[in-house]
Amino acid sequence: MEEKELSNLYLDLSKNAIKKIDFSGSHDDFISQLYFFDCILNSLNFFADEINQYFDQDSLFASSNCINKWKKLSEISAINNIVLKEISPNGFIDEIISSKKILLDKKDENLIISNNMNDLKKYKDIINKYGEFIDLLRKILNEC
Repeated sequence: MEEKELSNLYLDLSKNAIKKIDFSGSHDDFISQLYFFDCILNSLNFFADEINQYFDQDSLFASSNCINKWKKLSEISAINNIVLKEISPNGFIDEIISSKKILLDKKDENLIISNNMNDLKKYKDIINKYGEFIDLLRKILNEC
């Protein structure tokens, strides 16, 4: 399979994974959330490989992790403004990483409330922003 097909496949799998998440706190729900993050990060990883094929930047690119690939792609002047926006603290890539960290961090029972919680709206927002990101980059690269 090509990187584009794999990226789309994992994106579809992450959309299906959302349907199984109910935030009940159960073990199955925890696994479903982890599966969601694994799928979205795999999609992002293969999408970075797809974008790299347009520019053929680095032979070591394939051995890098997903986040480092996007940092490397942000150095390309043709797409840097789009990529930098998404790897910045307010971008969806950073939101994926912080949401996964929230899921994996042990809950502090001494806290009364936390404003850093995962919910279905946040997960759907990540999917929507990522879909827009894919569409934008593919249109730009196909037109150039």
